[in-house]
Amino acid sequence: MNAAVRGKVRQKLLKCTVCNQHFLAISYYIQHIKTVHQGTTVSCCWCQKKIMKDNAASHLLTHYIGTYECLYCDYACNIKQMMQRHLGNVHASKPMFCSKRREAMVGKC
Repeated sequence: MNAAVRGKVRQKLLKCTVCNQHFLAISYYIQHIKTVHQGTTVSCCWCQKKIMKDNAASHLLTHYIGTYECLYCDYACNIKQMMQRHLGNVHASKPMFCSKRREAMVGKC
C-alpha cells in the first residue's frame, strides 16, 4: 500500500459537543446524541453549526466523514455501492480500497 493510502487510514473522531465523548462509528455517535441529550439540535463537532439530530449523518458528509471513506481523495458516503461506483469511475486504474469506519465506541478522552 502506498504512503498516501496508509496516511488516510487514520479516521477522524466524532466528538459529542455536549459531553465530550468520542466515537469512531457514526451509528454510535448518532444514537448517542439522539438518546443521551435532550433537544432536537446539536452543534457539529467540526464547524460548530447547529444541526438537526436527524440530519447529523448527512451533515457529516459535508466534512468528508462517512461510513465509507475513499483512500485516494476526500469522497465519503454511507452506502457501500456508492463507494464502489466512485472507485470504479474516479479511480479505475487503482486497486479498489476504501476505509470503513469501525462499529465501536472509543469512549472519553
